[in-house]
Amino acid sequence: MLEVLEFSAEQIRFNKYSYNFPYYVHRLLLPDIDHPIYVGSIAEGLLPGTFYRGEQPDTDAILTFFEEFNVVQSGIKLSTLEIKAIKEHPGYRLLAINDTDFPGYVLLYAPHKQPFNMKNVHIELNDDFFPNNAFRKLAVRRSKADDEDLDHDVSNEYDLNGPSVTEKYFNQFYKNKSGMKGPSLIRDNVPCLAYLHWPTLADEWKLRFKSNGWLNEEIVRKVVSKQCLLAPVGHRDCDENEMQWRISFRGEGLIFEQLNIIQLYCFIVLKIILKDDLKEWLPDSNKTILSSYCIKHLIFWCIETTENISWSQENFVACVHLCLSRLQTYLKDRNLPHYIIPARNLFTSKMTPGLTITLQDAIQKYIQDITNVINLRTFDFVRGLYQQNIQLEMYREASIIVCYCTQKLDKLFFHYSQTNLFWVKYNRVVTEEIIETYEHVLNGISAANDKAVFRDLFSLLTKSILCVLSYSYYRKNHDDKYLKNVAIYLNTTLCSNISSLQLRSATILFMEERFDECITVCGNLLKKRLNVIPMKKTFYYIVQKVRDVTKLCMAINQLEQLNHIRRKMLADAYSLESKPSTYILSENSKGADIMKIVDSSRHHFYVRYMTAEMWAVPDVIQFELLSVPTKLKKHLSDGCPCPKYDQVPGIQMHPLLICYLLLFLSFDRREDFSMRNSILRKLNFLKRDDVLVDNDNGVFLYNILAYCNGKSDHKEKAAKYVVQSLKIFPSRQNAAFGYLKNIIQQSLKFISNI
Repeated sequence: MLEVLEFSAEQIRFNKYSYNFPYYVHRLLLPDIDHPIYVGSIAEGLLPGTFYRGEQPDTDAILTFFEEFNVVQSGIKLSTLEIKAIKEHPGYRLLAINDTDFPGYVLLYAPHKQPFNMKNVHIELNDDFFPNNAFRKLAVRRSKADDEDLDHDVSNEYDLNGPSVTEKYFNQFYKNKSGMKGPSLIRDNVPCLAYLHWPTLADEWKLRFKSNGWLNEEIVRKVVSKQCLLAPVGHRDCDENEMQWRISFRGEGLIFEQLNIIQLYCFIVLKIILKDDLKEWLPDSNKTILSSYCIKHLIFWCIETTENISWSQENFVACVHLCLSRLQTYLKDRNLPHYIIPARNLFTSKMTPGLTITLQDAIQKYIQDITNVINLRTFDFVRGLYQQNIQLEMYREASIIVCYCTQKLDKLFFHYSQTNLFWVKYNRVVTEEIIETYEHVLNGISAANDKAVFRDLFSLLTKSILCVLSYSYYRKNHDDKYLKNVAIYLNTTLCSNISSLQLRSATILFMEERFDECITVCGNLLKKRLNVIPMKKTFYYIVQKVRDVTKLCMAINQLEQLNHIRRKMLADAYSLESKPSTYILSENSKGADIMKIVDSSRHHFYVRYMTAEMWAVPDVIQFELLSVPTKLKKHLSDGCPCPKYDQVPGIQMHPLLICYLLLFLSFDRREDFSMRNSILRKLNFLKRDDVLVDNDNGVFLYNILAYCNGKSDHKEKAAKYVVQSLKIFPSRQNAAFGYLKNIIQQSLKFISNI
């Protein structure tokens, strides 16, 4: 049943790598900034599937402020190098002092006794100590930097919730599984300070004898090396908790990764019991007294301290009983020790004796009969299948298929359509340093091994960038050094099934006067419907396609067919060769329809050209690139910059418009004027909405029509399109001004009559 809910070992692995791999690429692209650290169920791969009916998990993002602050542990002897590093650190210096009454919490003393300012954020000290409450303002600023001015139909709300800023994404098209409108995503943003020390309170954990050998010395060493963070939250029982900061261990995620699948299933079952049952008994004002975090540390203790139990599939029920019994013991004692700092009690005084008795009684029914778990809300859908004697294996396969489709579409539309991330390293002029940066990114993607999910998508985009950049550098500097790169990457991107990358490569074919090949590429693409989903409709489009896949899966009654589709999809995700199969997917089957939905060749995206690629494109596109403003928008660069959403020096054009343009130019250069004029008629027949790009308003279309008609001696039409372009965007940053002088001289009479 857990596997139907998308909790099979295979699916947990896929979810985890699919979620985390893009952030690995982010760090390759932007190694010099503080990236959010994503934690919680989704980052761990525990993302509920289509048939899950329980409470949805949120996303936890730790927003790091490493450069702005320099926190030093009090009471330890620093080495000469550490002292030098502290003195040279540009950040605001703070001294961490352990709160002896509340182990695991520190106070931050400001030795310089001066208020902190980060441009628009001002934090007053409290008796020379750095308070935690005002620090959350920085989380709101950085959260807004992530979302401000993005062109999607999403509005956000921000609520302070403990140490975090809870961010809710609202999309007008989104409805939950109950058909109600609500937030499409909830993310808790927690601002944290770097604490580059291992707390003395945690030294016992490093040396603690672990009789069953769980967590070997190598893992312990890695956990210690990851050091800590400080979260701006105090202990609920402290009268001055606004002055406390909680120690958070970055290596806890690594400890969680050591769980085998049965231990992971125990965690999932206990978490389901918590969310669907125990939480109902907790007071409304203190729903977090017993949390998923508590369950995680409970599992850690059970694994470390239990020797006479086998964490295996045949012993699963006994393992769950062990964990539930241990939870009862901790509740009875009103003390659940933190796994690394046992002196810290994860329960607070709000865990009253009466409440612990109530919770123990609620847990007892699962110890007496573990099958009571099936009656919980999470299993509503699966329970119905079981009662109808429906084969659960089919729904397990369907769950993986739907998950793959969701992730594939998300990667396609986010990385090829909505984000500036891959282009953020571009300068206005091509340099060897830029090319080397993207070569480093490509090498990093290739080195990711089996943890790379949808590696080919990221690799293809990087190769397209390297191809056009290298060619631009060659044309600008007459340097043959990078021509080898061009040849390798050109063939790869031309053979891809992603139209936007094929058109970037076709542009090089035109520049190299390989007109026949350019015409072939564009002609083949025109046989398809080159429709681009606008950014504002992307979210709804993905949701609708996932629903279509789900319906198709439900209509397939053959386990063999679902198994074949699942294996084929996972092979694609991990960039592996599909294993030979005796099963043949009929072209008109529902399985074939599923494969078509996620086929990259059936989705089209805007074609992007950068100013650094100016020497690799024809003059008509050069004119547009020359019109890109010198000053581009930076997101909150005053205090909390988010480079991945910075405006980049380039343009985006519709693939249909680029196809016709390259065909027109190729036939013109071949002096095949009959075919050129045929393409021109099709260009003139285009409507603005046919090739509209987000935030373009038709300027690109009118400018290209002006250029092509002028080149074909249709001066009056060219003048008309220039005027239409300038009416929409009357600015010197409009390339239409570049055509104006010549057209006015030749068509002055016509323009005066408009």
